[in-house]
Amino acid sequence: MERIHIIGLELFAFHGVNREEKERGQVFLLDLLLESDLSRACESDNLEDTVNYAQVMKLAAQVFAQPRNLIERAAQCVADAILERFPQVRQITVRVHKPDAPVKLTAEDIIVEITRGATN
Repeated sequence: MERIHIIGLELFAFHGVNREEKERGQVFLLDLLLESDLSRACESDNLEDTVNYAQVMKLAAQVFAQPRNLIERAAQCVADAILERFPQVRQITVRVHKPDAPVKLTAEDIIVEITRGATN
């Protein structure tokens, strides 16, 4: 099983339970780890034989843009959409970074990570 990593996809969205988050929005970062059999693409050198990561990024951005209360739900929706649209992806890990989470304590980052697919 091979992997495609998409790290730090920067997206602006309106996720959160606080009114301010829903009104102002904020920047989120997504990391996507796609697991797939890429052996055919390694031999053929054809885009059709791999997972087109540009299309994956576009879909993730579209799905993530829909406002949600929880980043857990946003991550799940991204994972579901990618698994549905790209059947060659056997497993996906979605990490949602919320570096500007409105909490009273200082933290470098808040991250939710989910893995869906072959193991679930």
